[in-house]
Amino acid sequence: MPFWMRWILSLSPKFVVTGANGFIGTALVRQLRARECRVIAIGRKAAKGLDRTIEDYGQLSRQPGERLIHLAQSNILDSFDDNARKLCDEAVQTTEKLAHKFGSAMVYVSSATVYGDQYSEPVDETATLAGTGIYCEMKMACEEVVMAANGCVVRLANTVGCGMSSATLPAEIAAQLKSELSGDCSPIAVKRLDPERDWIDFRDAAAGLASLAIEAVSGIYNLGSGRAVTARRIVEIMSELAGQASRPITAATETATSTSPSYLCLNSSKIKATTRWKTEHSLEASLKNYLQCKGFVGVCAE
Repeated sequence: MPFWMRWILSLSPKFVVTGANGFIGTALVRQLRARECRVIAIGRKAAKGLDRTIEDYGQLSRQPGERLIHLAQSNILDSFDDNARKLCDEAVQTTEKLAHKFGSAMVYVSSATVYGDQYSEPVDETATLAGTGIYCEMKMACEEVVMAANGCVVRLANTVGCGMSSATLPAEIAAQLKSELSGDCSPIAVKRLDPERDWIDFRDAAAGLASLAIEAVSGIYNLGSGRAVTARRIVEIMSELAGQASRPITAATETATSTSPSYLCLNSSKIKATTRWKTEHSLEASLKNYLQCKGFVGVCAE
């Protein structure tokens, strides 16, 4: 590489990305490099695409000019056992160490679940936090740490894409759609059909995170599609895409009454105004891409 090109690259921002081998982290690293940013991709275990591995993220040291995007955290659900509490405490302690080192040069990826789900319209960043469970407790505690250091907190909506967790709704549906290939034509069953959630494509999520990191902003930002979709509709879209539109759909729990809705959608006007970011992929296109990644024949990626 010519000297002048190395010199130009040396002037571009350098980003440290934790959890860089996850499905969002991989897309984020790709997005940053496409924007000619220097990236140090870090994970806990050796994997393709990583520049470094480290067992304890709290031991990361900061070099001059580096900015951090902290994606890596335990996916704690609603268990309150001793192990979950230990993981929660460790996550907060790690975030404290990183915030102390990176300060305002830190982007922390939180979750929209901190808002809870008792809404009737998209929520903005000023909404009261009503999320419950140890996962939300961990996220809210980490948010406080990052905000105290004048960093950036991103509350991310449900993310869909290749490599997503098997515990997510689309992954559970895909597994049941696959079962028909073995002769199982039983109804597609989900826990509930009425909850409405905001889903964002992993590539759009990565683009939004990259935009905020490059702008070097502080504060809290929602990152979602702004469109709430019921679980039933997710099942219907995926069934149609897989050629199984006639398959019955059932729920383990009856539809909630009108007095107890389950709705969570993000108002992402703030990030759009700050960075000009916008979504590029519809939910239908995202689910089509996901099914193609799962090997469904006849479903083409967008």
